[in-house]
Amino acid sequence: MPELPEVETVRRTLHQLVVGKTVERVSVRLKRIIQRPDDTEAFAMLLQGKRSVRWNAGANFCG
Repeated sequence: MPELPEVETVRRTLHQLVVGKTVERVSVRLKRIIQRPDDTEAFAMLLQGKRSVRWNAGANFCG
């Protein structure tokens, strides 16, 4: 099923801004959206230093 036009617009914009970039810091503002690990500091540590290679959107998930 195709994405909604506004979702595709956001996906394209994020793709241009983040692909190829390295995560320097992470700030979790809404703790309840983090499922695993449930510790937000552990979540931040998992992402720091990682490099984004693609940005897909689907089923309320970007990754």
